[in-house]
Amino acid sequence: MTADPDLYAEPSIPGQPFRDAAVRSSLPNTMDAWEALKLVSEWVKHAETKAGIILGASGVLGGALYTLATLQRSPGPAFIIALAVCVALVLIAAFSASMALRPRLRSMQKSVNLLYYAHIAQGFRGRPDRYTEAFTTLVADPSALATAIASQIWSISQVAHQKYRWNSIGMVALLGALAAIAVAALVAVSSNLAWHP
Repeated sequence: MTADPDLYAEPSIPGQPFRDAAVRSSLPNTMDAWEALKLVSEWVKHAETKAGIILGASGVLGGALYTLATLQRSPGPAFIIALAVCVALVLIAAFSASMALRPRLRSMQKSVNLLYYAHIAQGFRGRPDRYTEAFTTLVADPSALATAIASQIWSISQVAHQKYRWNSIGMVALLGALAAIAVAALVAVSSNLAWHP
């Protein structure tokens, strides 16, 4: 007597074995969806890492600016202008990096997503039992789960796009600040040489 192979098939819903391979193939592959969500989340982490570097570099450049300014006893107009431009660009770079690192507490998703932390915290405040019930129902339905994951992927992609946009502004400002402080340093050296022939 041979065993029924259907009894060992992968279940779509706990306790309900597949009886038809066509049914199994018609359901969305939620594992692929989870991998896509993980990939998009890595974009956000990468953007935040870059923002942290820009913010740190802005701080270092700001310190260098302060040192350069304090060394000048009689700064000329060219030095003051270069220094002012550099300060403005450093502030822009730091602000842009801060905006990229700013937590997003609001979601652009119109419907409640059981995978989004803000919706969970706001919609199920003090009711973990309700969330557990809703989440259990969600994961038991592959189609609904795939839809929720796709919605979360879309939302995180918007966040990543905003972070990279702020990073681009910050990087351009930081490069401009480096050029400005180089000009200020050259002007300072030229002034010192003029004062001490």
